[in-house]
Amino acid sequence: MRALSVVSQRAKIIEVADAKISRPDQVLVSVYYSAMNRADLNAFKQVDGHQPILGIEFSGEILAVGDDVKNFKIGDRVMGHSPNALADLLVINADLLFALPETMTFKEAAALPVALQTMTEAICMSGSFQKGQSILFQGASSSTGIVGMQIAKLFGAKTVIGTSRSIEKGRQLKKFAADVFVNSSDGDWVDQVLAASVGGVDLVIDFLSGPTVNGNMQATKPGGTIVNVGRIAGNVGTFDFDLHNMRRIHYVGSSFRLRSEAETVAIVLQMKQKLAAALAEKKITMPIAAVYALDDAQKAVDDLKQNRNFGKVVIAVK
Repeated sequence: MRALSVVSQRAKIIEVADAKISRPDQVLVSVYYSAMNRADLNAFKQVDGHQPILGIEFSGEILAVGDDVKNFKIGDRVMGHSPNALADLLVINADLLFALPETMTFKEAAALPVALQTMTEAICMSGSFQKGQSILFQGASSSTGIVGMQIAKLFGAKTVIGTSRSIEKGRQLKKFAADVFVNSSDGDWVDQVLAASVGGVDLVIDFLSGPTVNGNMQATKPGGTIVNVGRIAGNVGTFDFDLHNMRRIHYVGSSFRLRSEAETVAIVLQMKQKLAAALAEKKITMPIAAVYALDDAQKAVDDLKQNRNFGKVVIAVK
């Protein structure tokens, strides 16, 4: 089967052995679309000789099911979050799949799984979000932030604040549930958040970290929570422990990298229970910045590297 990999620092199609079911709880999916994520860029840092299959989210149709699978059947339309997603075929635990509502196309679906799963965990689980609270999305113009703001508003957020360093992208945030846009390159961005939230937000969903960490704590009300999802602005920074202590901030990491499959299944179950109806009614959507053929996947990589996109860059596998 065909798969997208990294060859000489370029996205290239390679031939690999067909994916096959090896466990009774798995299904075999014919992948129709996949989306490119910043996590895929890490593969370009690998040493030559290693050829990872790119892609971590997909949509497609089930071709075969394991003996223990009861909740899906051959022909079902599905989407999911999984490694090796940029390939003709993919094998995945059936409990990690989300059935596509009739109102959703394969192209739309491929852009959603990572954001839905990540934001369900960060907002509802690690963030312990409650109706009526205020929430700041630091780096809201990321695709995950775009979906997160809609989820927060759907769950009854009093005030949703989204930041971006781009005025152009910031103007679009209000189309996706932001009540307030704050330009995080402004020297007084913390004061703007404090004013909009009347003294500090209850929850920060942080995609930036690095130099923003202390500002995030200043913008969070005493006893509030910061959930670190991404580190686009930097993996390290100066952390003000005194500020953290005085404001009694709950600082939580939200990575999926070291979670067991069982832990991820539990998150997906939460996602299905909380968001299935909203997705069917198109109350949560993802803007698609561009769609490329598999042969043109390097263009998708270039878009991400240059931060040109607002929304997802999708690749048509079929």
